[in-house]
Amino acid sequence: MKNKKFIITILLLLSVELMAGQTIKSFNSDWKFKLHQQEGAQTPDFDDSDWESVIVPHDASIGGKFDHDNSTSANGWLPHQEGWYRKSFTIPATAKGKKMFIKFEGVYRDAKVWFNGEYLGRNLNGYLGFEYDLTPYVKFDEENVIAVHYDNTIKGTSRWYRRRNLPRCMAENS
Repeated sequence: MKNKKFIITILLLLSVELMAGQTIKSFNSDWKFKLHQQEGAQTPDFDDSDWESVIVPHDASIGGKFDHDNSTSANGWLPHQEGWYRKSFTIPATAKGKKMFIKFEGVYRDAKVWFNGEYLGRNLNGYLGFEYDLTPYVKFDEENVIAVHYDNTIKGTSRWYRRRNLPRCMAENS
């Protein structure tokens, strides 16, 4: 069997509170991905130009080799690993005064999230959704950067093969 893949299951929803209701926009494209620890990757000006461009859903472990010595059958013999995702985007000035949130359906596993260099928090469980308020950190008509670090290096955290990394992302305006 192959080494364990790491799919971060993220349904990313960027919520912007608008007077007229909600608008949902896909957030799946234009992500950058890199395996392993990347010193400083949470900072907005980090150079990710050599990172792999991905569309979520994305499973980083699928490219790994099966490894009976360093993985488990419950993991599908795929690699236990860590990595980073980053996405840059612009929020128009017309959204000023609106509340904005980022909602994750789940990130497998031990996700740490930054927005414009500000640490938003950590979610250890890869199966539960979570959200953060982006409002205080938004830069209008400028580049905004979301950085997500995941760590699935601990064996035995799942009882079956679990796809990892970012699955789907959407932007939601409300």
